[in-house]
Amino acid sequence: AVVSTQSGHYGRGCYRSKGQAYDDPQDYILDHTVTQYIINPEGKTVGYFMSNRNLEERVPIFLDHVQKYNEHKAAMSAKENVQPSILDSVKQLIGLSSSPAS
Repeated sequence: AVVSTQSGHYGRGCYRSKGQAYDDPQDYILDHTVTQYIINPEGKTVGYFMSNRNLEERVPIFLDHVQKYNEHKAAMSAKENVQPSILDSVKQLIGLSSSPAS
């Protein structure tokens, strides 16, 4: 149940398989495919690498994700720090706007 839940959580690129059934319950097949997920600080999966990519290919992709995350956070921070215009403040004061004035 846990494997099913987690594989669904990570979406594409993640799969599971029961493997081949044998007469002996002690026998099993283990798939050694490796998938590494890129998860941002907010816990969102933003990418993944399959085992066929070498380190030289992974590093630039990973750094691109880091840069995009940092740019997104900076833009959101700048947006939060924007002061409302005087007109927006007056609209809020007289009830013509639903957004709070800062």
